[in-house]
Amino acid sequence: MKKLIFKILFFTFWLLNLKPSLLQAQICFTENKGQWETQVLYKAEVPSGNLYLESNCFTYSFYNNSALHDCHDGHAKELPETFKAHAFKVNFLGSTPQTILLTDREEKFKRNYFHGNDPSKWAGNVKSFQEVQYKNLYPHIDLKIYESKGTIKYDFIVMPEGNPAEIVLKYDGVDKMTIDGKGNLVLVTSINEIKELKPYAYQINRLGVKKEVKCIFALTNNILTYKLPKGYDASLELVIDPQLTFSTYIGSLASNFGYTASYDQLGNTYGGAIVFGIGYPTTIGAYEINYNDGVIDCGISKFNADGTQLLYSLYLGGSENESPHSLVVNNNNELFVYGS
Repeated sequence: MKKLIFKILFFTFWLLNLKPSLLQAQICFTENKGQWETQVLYKAEVPSGNLYLESNCFTYSFYNNSALHDCHDGHAKELPETFKAHAFKVNFLGSTPQTILLTDREEKFKRNYFHGNDPSKWAGNVKSFQEVQYKNLYPHIDLKIYESKGTIKYDFIVMPEGNPAEIVLKYDGVDKMTIDGKGNLVLVTSINEIKELKPYAYQINRLGVKKEVKCIFALTNNILTYKLPKGYDASLELVIDPQLTFSTYIGSLASNFGYTASYDQLGNTYGGAIVFGIGYPTTIGAYEINYNDGVIDCGISKFNADGTQLLYSLYLGGSENESPHSLVVNNNNELFVYGS
């Protein structure tokens, strides 16, 4: 009995520091099956916010996570009525209407969304992937976006017939954009600062040898392009891969707080948490989130016996604030969620 109690307490402590989507220590891209706005094709949860993939742009939405943690930990003098958030878009100017999004490396778990009181917005058995590819984003140019060591990378893959000069990114909703002394792109919003590291470009020759190609950012107002000052071999495929860094976000990486845990007859473990979910922004730029209107939902996750694999993740909540206070599994391995 003492070992069992220790296991549950340890597991609950573990949940305090993890999000259901990050329990495998990686960012993944979840398909839209009607749980989000129609323009959203895939969504990835990133530190203190979300990244939404659309057919011709990325939309980032961030919130001030430190204020949320101050309220939960009792450090705030009073509960605020709103939380500050900020969204911005990265538009692929001149992209082709023939762009097709493909996925790769599907995750083993499924997600279920039961948010609000409208069943038409519920979704079950939702798939997630480690990689999304934009095929033919520009003529003979593909874009691949994926997780790498806890952050997000995206590669522009320029075929021999493609022209890298056609890659034009327009940023809308960012307060300030600069290129620092190291060649990194610095994005400043009302609540955080994000860096895109100096792009690294390369080609692999016919002997299989990788050769770096000098590549730099070029910024004009809010328009970003890539320059290759020493040229490149136009007969070979060219890869340009900038990387985003999340080290300068305000507050903790977590956006949920563990409440309860349990287990079943097979040794699988269950965790319950409150999840601070941010919806797709209707406008870009700074905006506020109403704290008193359905901000918190239940997050329920199931893991295998040794905790190495997420089996499913469930988002449960109506139009108000919901939290799970106790999880109980019966002899038939059926899970009951008790809460308020």
